[in-house]
This record gives sequence, structure tokens and C-alpha cells, in this order.
Amino acid sequence: QKTRMAAIYSYNTTAALPCRACGGTFREQDTVFMFDGRRFHSLCFKCNGCQKPLEDPAQADPVRELPYCKGQCWRRANQTICGGCGEPITDGIFVDVKLLHKKFHKGCFKCSKCGNPITGGFRKRDDGAQCTDCSRGL
Repeated sequence: QKTRMAAIYSYNTTAALPCRACGGTFREQDTVFMFDGRRFHSLCFKCNGCQKPLEDPAQADPVRELPYCKGQCWRRANQTICGGCGEPITDGIFVDVKLLHKKFHKGCFKCSKCGNPITGGFRKRDDGAQCTDCSRGL
């Protein structure tokens, strides 16, 4: 839905909510895109993947309340990315490390100190995870 900010000011007490993309405020004369329950400046309403401007909210699908082009950009945004190598996890076999809020390919979850794969316990460190041997100082 595309509307003028003046119309939002006239009936909505939450007109001070910022643009979901840039965080900026709206002026009464701004054109506003409503997408997935969020407001966007007309210049900010673009695919969050390829950055292509979008003319109509129907051209996009949401991922984490942000618009993505239907198709490749949306599929890419919905992929699970490995916290170690940065590549997509496509085979469904991964280690979900909730303490780090990341998922890893089995061979990519490695100690940040020695670089060996972590297969058992570990400790969280500022730079990632350390295997039990390295975290004990061995």
C-alpha cells in the first residue's frame, strides 16, 4: 500500500514510527510504503538483497520485516548460512550452536584458538568458541 504521510498523521497515533529501512523519520509530505506492517520511505523501499527499487509492495516478499524481490533474492535471504565458512547449509546436516546464535556445517565448527573441529564440549570466548583443551590452557 502506498499513501501520503498526511493521511497516516490524520488517523494514526503511531505516526512517529521510523522507516524500517533507514530508521529516519517521516514528514507530512512524504510518500510512504506500507509493507508487512512496517513503513518505508519511497526511496528506501527496495529489495534488501539486490537493492533494486520496488514500485509496489506486491513485487516483494518479506524476510525479517524487510522486502526482497520474489525469487532468487528471497530464496537467498531465507537460506541458513554457516557461521564458519559463510556458505549456505543446503544438506540439512549442521551443528546448531545456540550459545553463539549460529549454525555450522559439521566440519566448520572449529576452535578459535587451535583450529581443530569441535566435536564435544566448548567454551564461548569473545572470538568464538574454544575446545575444552584450549579453554583449560592445555
